[in-house]
Amino acid sequence: MEYLVTKEQMKQIEDKAMNQIKIPSILLMEQAAMGILEEMEKEEQIQNKIFILCGMGNNGADGLALARLLHQKGYLSVMIGIVGQEEKGTKEWQIQYEMIKNLKIEYVIGTDWIEDMNFSNYDCIVDGLFGIGLSRELKGNYFEIVHKINKVGNKVYAIDIPSGICSNTGKVLGIGIKAYKTITFEYKKIGCMLYPGAEYSGNIVVKHIGIPTYISNNFPFSYYTYSLSKTIHTLLPKRASYSNKRTFGKVVVFAGSKNMAGAAYLSGRAAYEMGAGLVQIVTCDSNREIIQTLLPEAILTTYDPEDISWEEISHAIDWADVIVIGPGLSVKNYAKQLLQFVLNNSKVPIVIDADGLNILAENSSLIKKCNSQIIYTPHLKEFSRLIKKDLEEIKKDLFTAIQSFLDNSNHILVCKDARTIVGRNGTPFYINQSGNHGMATGGSGDVLTGMIAGLIAQGLSLEDGAVVGVYLHGLAGNSACKEKGAYSMKATDILNHISKITNVC
Repeated sequence: MEYLVTKEQMKQIEDKAMNQIKIPSILLMEQAAMGILEEMEKEEQIQNKIFILCGMGNNGADGLALARLLHQKGYLSVMIGIVGQEEKGTKEWQIQYEMIKNLKIEYVIGTDWIEDMNFSNYDCIVDGLFGIGLSRELKGNYFEIVHKINKVGNKVYAIDIPSGICSNTGKVLGIGIKAYKTITFEYKKIGCMLYPGAEYSGNIVVKHIGIPTYISNNFPFSYYTYSLSKTIHTLLPKRASYSNKRTFGKVVVFAGSKNMAGAAYLSGRAAYEMGAGLVQIVTCDSNREIIQTLLPEAILTTYDPEDISWEEISHAIDWADVIVIGPGLSVKNYAKQLLQFVLNNSKVPIVIDADGLNILAENSSLIKKCNSQIIYTPHLKEFSRLIKKDLEEIKKDLFTAIQSFLDNSNHILVCKDARTIVGRNGTPFYINQSGNHGMATGGSGDVLTGMIAGLIAQGLSLEDGAVVGVYLHGLAGNSACKEKGAYSMKATDILNHISKITNVC
């Protein structure tokens, strides 16, 4: 587990280090500069020309400290460009600036130098213009210098966060530095994880600057993620050697409208691929032949949409350890009746996706008699319909929208996007890093619902099942992308690669 922080949380952590432990801020700054130097030394030669862009805050002071360390290491060409006036620098900035002057390291200060500066003369640029505290849009001289740097396309090392990126939302504040690598401190910032900030951040490297573990161990973090290097077997459900097919759980998938068997197949097979012992697909009778052909392992229950046998539906519900409902179901009246019956009669967890969500968006009262825990799996447009808010308004403050939806409930939300978020009231939100744009294809979400259900059937908690399902779904997509390429990927490719990333005997 890797914790993520907002700018407010990072400030609280630093304040505790400085005020409770009495670590001087200048010492934390020195450690930060040493961390940046360590990363740069991996790639930059001593003869390389390095330009360090500095603002007047402590992010700029980090840049000044770095310039001093590079100078002391013998780097032959270090140039500092300071945007602003000397008297506006922070206390720490003033200390670093005095040392730069005393060492006679070359610098320019003010704004007049910006127009004539030729950034193409430098092998790399270090961005220390603004840090995580930025809340306003970049304009004027700030906009101009960022635009010039982006246009030249230098290799840019961003200090803590690329200048111009909101550290809490990932929003571009007018314009943002496009970094090759972001060197951040102690924890990744939310803004570097969410899009579009993630695209501007490049490769993110976390450097520790001396914050005591005592503080981290007692801090109420709100967000976490799994890195792509996470050891997968530690996340998977434990499987006993002495077992049978019922040991690993029974999944029922209510999916597929008339002559629309694809979603039912994808969800059902994904549950099997994820390790479920038995999968029953409940679908329209017109889908029988294709499901039996594509997935002969599945137990199959079919119904006539015009004359549903509620007794058979009831047997399927009673048989299940976990239920999926919604993929390809349609929003017709029979589908609404089916969803209502499942919600009213189920005593096991329910994963609601696709058309199940669309029905709920128009008929929110259907949920009132439900006694089961629910995992909702909407993409952003479906989520906007569920909470009856404009999509663009949601994007401005997604976490608030998610929290509002979860308030006073024990349900789980899997909000699907380029960075899928899994939330449950009272616990830290999970932000997913795995996956790629090749997964933006029909049926990908159906695979995810089946994977989540398969994990829950084997004994994972609902929250862990949702988080691990999202993470492994993305890893399977990454594996498929390496083989097929993002342009040619299909949902079945994700299915075929589940076993490749869970190949643990």
